[in-house]
Amino acid sequence: HNQLMDSEWFKSRKKALRVTDAELAEALGVERSVANKIVNGKVAFNASVLILTGLFLGRSRNNCE
Repeated sequence: HNQLMDSEWFKSRKKALRVTDAELAEALGVERSVANKIVNGKVAFNASVLILTGLFLGRSRNNCE
């Protein structure tokens, strides 16, 4: 692994929840392109963004499993 977060969980949760890049971006307070890069592991991000992303994409865990 490199310093970037493994993005497979983010990708699968985003798809399962049918979350758009725009919705994720709004929840994180970032541009849509940045949200896309976060999910695809193209940019490093700080712990607060990681936590917010995990919380946002984990919000409906019981509905998707």
